[in-house]
Amino acid sequence: MFQYAFEHGWRQDNPVKDIKMLKYRKNPFPTWSEKDIRIFENFWPIGSRARLTLALFLYTGQRRSDVIRMGPARHQKFRPLPAITRSQKWSVTPEKPIRNC
Repeated sequence: MFQYAFEHGWRQDNPVKDIKMLKYRKNPFPTWSEKDIRIFENFWPIGSRARLTLALFLYTGQRRSDVIRMGPARHQKFRPLPAITRSQKWSVTPEKPIRNC
């Protein structure tokens, strides 16, 4: 962005020209297909920790750091749809409809 501003005359210098780019994963985690989800659900019985983990990610739409914080010690009172949780990263309270099971 600073390079763009410098090239268009909006800035006299580029203060970030010597800063290295951040490294990121070139091969991100693959997205599961509906078939992958069904295979997983057929393998793990309802009530298992693996099945609960899948359900929390799949049906709440939370990021990993927020799902970790959803443990039993954090439960206040059960709330039906939609799930309202506070995002750890953004400090906001988004309202997300839960996907049909």
